[in-house]
Amino acid sequence: EATRNGNITSTLDKSFFIFEDGDFTHNINGDTISSTYKVMSNNMIQSDDEIIKEIEVTKLQNDTISFKTKISNFKFEFLMKRIDE
Repeated sequence: EATRNGNITSTLDKSFFIFEDGDFTHNINGDTISSTYKVMSNNMIQSDDEIIKEIEVTKLQNDTISFKTKISNFKFEFLMKRIDE
């Protein structure tokens, strides 16, 4: 589930985020983009990605992550569940 400026949006229903060993991959704009990330504090992640530069983790529990970020000056919140492949 994703919200844009506080309103639920379905335009990101097919989006994915992968954080693995310092690598960050997503398809937020429709293309698969890879970059790197580093954890800055307990809840802040910084990326060298052009679209998503900073992520604030608001909840991390078992297979669920909730986080906030800014994309093109819009505030987004995501609630995502891990899918094992």
